Amino acid sequence: MSARFETDTSQYPLVAVSIPSQRVTDDEILRFIAGQREMLGRRTKHLVLCDARTGHVLPATQRKLFGDWLKESQDGTRRYTAGMAVVVDNALIRGALTAVLWVVEPACPTKIVATVDDAITFLTECGERAGLPDVRAKLDAARAHRRSA
Repeated sequence: MSARFETDTSQYPLVAVSIPSQRVTDDEILRFIAGQREMLGRRTKHLVLCDARTGHVLPATQRKLFGDWLKESQDGTRRYTAGMAVVVDNALIRGALTAVLWVVEPACPTKIVATVDDAITFLTECGERAGLPDVRAKLDAARAHRRSA
């Protein structure tokens, strides 16, 4: 796993984000946020699969950077992100994050899931609700690609 946040748009409208397994610098967080800002700047509907299976707790300064970005991007996310699935394989953490979503309403349909397959199933439903063309075929292809990788 990389020491960077990786964003893969090769199967757009699916945007796959991989959380690094190692600590990163504030500059890396800012680089990632700039990329997300560009993504919203496309002004097209998309779906986000966030693979957090190898992620770790960020220091307070980096949590603040993400918190500020979430506030800044709320309107664009509501308009252009048709759904987000966060893959967390630890059941305790998954439950805690799910509970947070009961209290804090995210800017787009969001679900914490155990597997990439669960994520793609949820995102397919979100994409169909949002009227994304050919989303089922595109995400089925993404699922097959991820299984073969």
